[in-house]
Amino acid sequence: MLFIRPEVKIERPPPPTESDVVFCGNLNDETTAESMEAFFNGPGKAVTRVRRMEGRPFGFVEFSSMDAAAAAVDELSGQELDGNVVRINLA
Repeated sequence: MLFIRPEVKIERPPPPTESDVVFCGNLNDETTAESMEAFFNGPGKAVTRVRRMEGRPFGFVEFSSMDAAAAAVDELSGQELDGNVVRINLA
């Protein structure tokens, strides 16, 4: 007996071209989610979520828009947070 499977087309979403999430590396062990939120919040930059990876020297910050995330990368990368110079990139 021969079974014929109907052709199934899987629709995949296009890969993201821009992100509203920022990677923040080289964090101090003493850096908290609260201090990260205070560091990233500013005029025109509405932080919606902060994830500090406990025990790891990095975290993620989600912004309300892609423009706010890009502005944070431009303005804050290389700045000092809790004694360490942080590396900030779009995630």
